Amino acid sequence: MKNIFRVRNSQTVQVAENDGSGLPVPVDAEAGESAAVELTEPVPDQTSESPPPEPAPVNLEMADVAMAEVPQPVAGPRRVPPRSEPVAAGDGVKVWVAQYVVPEIEAILAEVQELKEFIQELEQRKAELERKVSEREVLRNALLTGSGLPIRQAVQYVLSELGVSVQADSTDRSDLVLEHKGLDFVAEVTACEGPTGLAHIRQLNHWVEDFIETHGRQPKGVLIANPFFNLPLDQRDTNGCVAFPEELRLLAEERYKFCLLTTPQLFVAYCKFKEGQLNTNEFMTELFETVWVYGNHRDYHRFKVALEMA
Repeated sequence: MKNIFRVRNSQTVQVAENDGSGLPVPVDAEAGESAAVELTEPVPDQTSESPPPEPAPVNLEMADVAMAEVPQPVAGPRRVPPRSEPVAAGDGVKVWVAQYVVPEIEAILAEVQELKEFIQELEQRKAELERKVSEREVLRNALLTGSGLPIRQAVQYVLSELGVSVQADSTDRSDLVLEHKGLDFVAEVTACEGPTGLAHIRQLNHWVEDFIETHGRQPKGVLIANPFFNLPLDQRDTNGCVAFPEELRLLAEERYKFCLLTTPQLFVAYCKFKEGQLNTNEFMTELFETVWVYGNHRDYHRFKVALEMA
């Protein structure tokens, strides 16, 4: 049987014999050429006396007929089950499908949740450790290079850590009142770009007289200074740099019986205390008994590390 399809187009195509699928299989013709389209279709058998009429060529326009392509089955790659992902509205997946789970999913999700909680704990622990590092760096910087209120607060913190009772009257004063095991101290905390001067000794004596007037007893005067605070530690005792010049001896040693030490010395004492190698009672007794310059805890190099320069 011959099939005749009507199209409106001057272009013609040839259609081969039916391949058994029930649909004609088109044979491409060259674009732009005008050729007659001959469509054949089986017709009922007739006697030899009346042969079938020859079909007339028909011009068919393509706009009237939608020629459907029949896709041929093609072997493709093996399909892999998709990964399990959260189902959300708008993803093109029905939300109710999330109510059904593969048994392994719940166990995996539980393990993921445990890991999230563990990571959160680690982050909190990390933040706490970073805070402690930052606090100790601020303390170190204040003791070695600080001046003004920061260095006074650093000295107050260190002595409190050692177990000494510390009292600061106000933020606008440079003195600290200390007490340890029945021993009274009045300390003047100061810093200077050069050596310690007579003015610092006189200021300490002023605080001592205030204490005597208020409490009626004699404290030990201690000058805690940070001279040459802009210089590295290994340069503060060289090239003529002297933290406590001899001109201070008359007042500090002979008249007032003061003890003089530097904040870098206090830094070393604090580091040894953190290592468990400093006894606070012994340390405070040494300060109380020292007249003139305190000589211990000058081994700064012990707590110096090599820096990796970028």
